[in-house]
Amino acid sequence: MEKHVELEHVDTKHKFYQDALSYWSNVPPTVDGMLGGFSYITTTDVNGSSKFLKTLMNSEKIGRCRALDCGAGIGRVTKNLLLPLFDTVDMLEVVGHLTDKHLAEFLKRCQMHLNENGIICIKDNVANTRSFDHDDSSMIRSLDEMKSVIAAAGLTIIQEQLQSGFPPTIYDVPMIAFR
Repeated sequence: MEKHVELEHVDTKHKFYQDALSYWSNVPPTVDGMLGGFSYITTTDVNGSSKFLKTLMNSEKIGRCRALDCGAGIGRVTKNLLLPLFDTVDMLEVVGHLTDKHLAEFLKRCQMHLNENGIICIKDNVANTRSFDHDDSSMIRSLDEMKSVIAAAGLTIIQEQLQSGFPPTIYDVPMIAFR
């Protein structure tokens, strides 16, 4: 993986998005396919997210009306976590496949549609320094870079926690809540 790729200044943004579409069109639509062979972490992943969300639901008094899953590969988190907690769940795949500028713009649009006491959460891989996966055409930001994108969108972090229990061979995965 490359150390740093700043797509904001690259003339091939269309290729960046097209390469991601090509890659994911050829990945088996299974949990193991979406997780690159790490399907066994699903229970740990969902349990960590559940604890994080339930803490937020209690402390921030967020409702159970609607959720938007922005990392919805095959829908395992939606199925195992969000559907039991929320009345409506919409799904799309976004975070690692958007440039910083496009992600900040997306988050601003999400913020405009939040209900009172609504929050936005991101749970995504982070690296020590930005890296680029040429296979699936995705970026893995550092935690500081992710926080910078959130700040650039005019949002304030209200809670963050690192997912525990994952194998040491995969990236760190923080959960970040903001509004």
